[in-house]
Amino acid sequence: MVTGLRRYPLKGAAGESVDHILFNAEIGIAGDRQYALKRKPSVADGRWSPKGVFYVAMNRAVMPTQVPTYGADGQLDPACVAKIGAALGLDEPPAVLETQGLFNITDTNNSSISFLNLASVRELSKFMGAIINPYRFRMNVHLDGFGPFEELSWVTKFPGDQVITVGDVEFRVDDACERCRAVEANPETGEYDLEILKALDELLKSRGYPGSPHRNVHKVMGILARPLSDGRISVGDLITP
Repeated sequence: MVTGLRRYPLKGAAGESVDHILFNAEIGIAGDRQYALKRKPSVADGRWSPKGVFYVAMNRAVMPTQVPTYGADGQLDPACVAKIGAALGLDEPPAVLETQGLFNITDTNNSSISFLNLASVRELSKFMGAIINPYRFRMNVHLDGFGPFEELSWVTKFPGDQVITVGDVEFRVDDACERCRAVEANPETGEYDLEILKALDELLKSRGYPGSPHRNVHKVMGILARPLSDGRISVGDLITP
């Protein structure tokens, strides 16, 4: 069952909890990853460039602690951008990428929605002997009621061919979500404080996981699934693999 939903209008920054999300089969979740702060001002607006050219949790541990604000027109507040720039130690506000309605589409036309199994996070917490905040993983859909890492059995190849149903919408599960250093940034303190990548690698190898079908990576948490139609996900929706 869907137990929580998160949207991240500003890439790398703190997300927001919502009771439902609307999505399009071509562009993904409306308003998710709509903006980003550019490390390279010359990066063009529109489709996403590789995440390393933006200020994100992967390269700035403080980013997940930053709470963006928006003006009456829905645009990212310039004062907020300046405040985040100061937190990043910049001399002037960073340039803002506006995706112009393309949201989380990349150059590979990936409109996937991310799913996080909370049982898997609890298993990782147990393995590490530390409480792991699920928000570290920056996923859209939190689900529960399945066994630890059961969701990885839904990923059979890349791109996938297994379909799951969430509410009344079908999704094609394309891959396990391969993780980067962003998950080691504490969303409460803004510090890199846990060796989560190493722990994921050790834990999943110990469970006999063969690696993600895309790149044979063991440092995974969650899955990426592409909607087969436009639709809506709400908290409380049932998930049928």
